[in-house]
Amino acid sequence: GQGAVIGGDPQDRKYHDEPTFLRIGNDNVFREYVTIHRATGEGKTTIVGDRCFLMAFCHLGHNVTLENDVTMANGVGGSGHATIENLVTIGGMTGLHQFVRIGKVAMVGGMSRIVRDVPPYTLVEG
Repeated sequence: GQGAVIGGDPQDRKYHDEPTFLRIGNDNVFREYVTIHRATGEGKTTIVGDRCFLMAFCHLGHNVTLENDVTMANGVGGSGHATIENLVTIGGMTGLHQFVRIGKVAMVGGMSRIVRDVPPYTLVEG
């Protein structure tokens, strides 16, 4: 989408111009103003799997792993080192804290603040 920034420098104070990567799979949709940053740490990679759909203003920080078939509604922010497993849906305006894991097939309600891991096959909000 227009205004998207894919593969920009990590937003991390530890980053000092070392070579890092962003790996993007097939058939993804990145809508308006999505930002996806490379990893921090020499040789490290931020990963986006296949068939993910990121709506407007979503953000994936450094060292995030986004597996396959993930849907993120408008304004979702994934902080550094977060892991979102297969078939997850995240409602709009949700913030994911650093190092959290969203288990496969989980659904996160909109406007949630996720500061702990979400188990697979669960529905959470708040």
